[in-house]
Amino acid sequence: MRFDVKTTAVAVAVTGLLGAGLYAAVPAPATASGKAPTAVAPDDRARRPFERLRDRGGRTVRGETVVRRDDRFVTMAWQNGEIVAASAGSITVRSADGVAWQWTLDPQARIRKNGEKAEASALARGDRVKVLGVRAGTVRTAKGVIAPRRP
Repeated sequence: MRFDVKTTAVAVAVTGLLGAGLYAAVPAPATASGKAPTAVAPDDRARRPFERLRDRGGRTVRGETVVRRDDRFVTMAWQNGEIVAASAGSITVRSADGVAWQWTLDPQARIRKNGEKAEASALARGDRVKVLGVRAGTVRTAKGVIAPRRP
């Protein structure tokens, strides 16, 4: 079998370009903080969606996804935006795209404001928030709310 120098050089160059393209296209396994991901203990499963919401930054506006939990399907919902109305037990949040969703606050909702644990009564109109919860029919129930520090 005879090897042609030109053919071999082209094959090596194409392989290198494909490898570089694959390297650029596949995201690195590190999180937004730059730390390598760690394994999550089974008892931390309830915390994971809330932690993921905090790590998402401001890239996502709002959304829903269906996940399997035990033997049933649950619709998880999240939204980043500004509180336009707040009352006892609920908040209405408007996203950057203009969509407003009303959230009923779960009595055990994890709420953080300015980096500290807070009560639902601390959430006020004009606060920028990230909300994570579940949707059943047309009702969205907030399981976690983060109102980050203002710059």
